[in-house]
Amino acid sequence: MGLLASVVFALAMVLLIVPVMYFVAELITAVYLAVGAGFVFGLTMAWISYRSSQYFYSRIELYAAEALLHQGPANHYVDGEAVGGWMYLTNKRIVYASHNLNYFVHAWEVPLSEISATSLCKTMNVFSNGLVLHTTQGERVFVVEKRKFWQHEINMAQKSNSDIKLKEAVKDLPNRLV
Repeated sequence: MGLLASVVFALAMVLLIVPVMYFVAELITAVYLAVGAGFVFGLTMAWISYRSSQYFYSRIELYAAEALLHQGPANHYVDGEAVGGWMYLTNKRIVYASHNLNYFVHAWEVPLSEISATSLCKTMNVFSNGLVLHTTQGERVFVVEKRKFWQHEINMAQKSNSDIKLKEAVKDLPNRLV
């Protein structure tokens, strides 16, 4: 992404700076300066983006027999405010932890067994990036990247847990019949 940003910015710099620099220096010097400035700026922005994502990234403690399946940046809608943070999907639960730059710092989690359904929504009735978790605690709306992937992964984790419970019940069936 950073390289793409630097290329786009380099082209923009060529279009903006070359006409101005043409009057000050030669055309080829202006082009080199514009392209160089674009790449330096783009790579700097990529580095800043990477460093800030590391800063906002938080970690959770996993319980025994718990595995992290998916994670990523997310906004959690609380009282109409989209609170930025990080969302985790494990084989047992979904955890959301806001980062410390928010006014409303909080954490939220729900066991997969308490999620009755997931659905997709448009945030602000415009953007197709909302994921709704229908739980026993009510509906929770999140803004996530690749929301269909999140929905699929949550459904697969729930199915996997159901299959495990079914296998345990079948395995325990002879003991119940005695």
